[in-house]
Amino acid sequence: MSINKIKDNYNNRRAFTTRPDRAIEMGGFEPAHTKNGTTIQMATGGTSTDFGDLTNNRTLFGGMTASSATRALFYGGEVPGANSTDIDSMQLASTGNASDHGDLTQARGYAAATSNGTRALCAGGTAGSAVNTIDFGSIAQTGNFTDFGDLTVSRNAVVGICSPVRGVFAGGTDGTSPSPAYQNTIDYITINSTGNATDFGDLTGYSGYMSATNDSSGKGFFIGGAVPGG
Repeated sequence: MSINKIKDNYNNRRAFTTRPDRAIEMGGFEPAHTKNGTTIQMATGGTSTDFGDLTNNRTLFGGMTASSATRALFYGGEVPGANSTDIDSMQLASTGNASDHGDLTQARGYAAATSNGTRALCAGGTAGSAVNTIDFGSIAQTGNFTDFGDLTVSRNAVVGICSPVRGVFAGGTDGTSPSPAYQNTIDYITINSTGNATDFGDLTGYSGYMSATNDSSGKGFFIGGAVPGG
């Protein structure tokens, strides 16, 4: 293994495990699209306080987030009447308004997001119809996201998790209305490369709109969601 590869692995694991103890929520409805953001300290609890604003009114319901130890990104989602290409960034250590970071390759919501703390990714989603596109970009450096490759199946309402090395995307629907076909597909990619996703396996059932989380050891959880017929 080269020195550069060892350094990359170290930096990825350090960024993945040293994020600050702050939760931030941005955008939404109140009762219309908003750009407001609030924050709480997860270790102590308490009432949330004002953090700052997004650059535009945006729901981020169906939007995506990623972070390093110092910076958070908020991307995609819905603006009034359309999906969004916006990527906003803000510093985690201090409050303040978000700044423009760049744009996604296509406007979309209901996509999967994940990050190893260095590189942010989004996969699938709705851009008029369900798409299979995977985008990636640097969290530390501003700029537009770039095409990474494709999921094995076009789908929205998909979720993502990751280890420092691998990203995994699971579930979703084919986006048809009013009765979408739910998916059980799990795909994976190697985060620090580019290329199409590979089949990882299947969920125990067909589901979309799930919650997802993972720990620093690489164990992931896909939780709840919607299933065919309910």
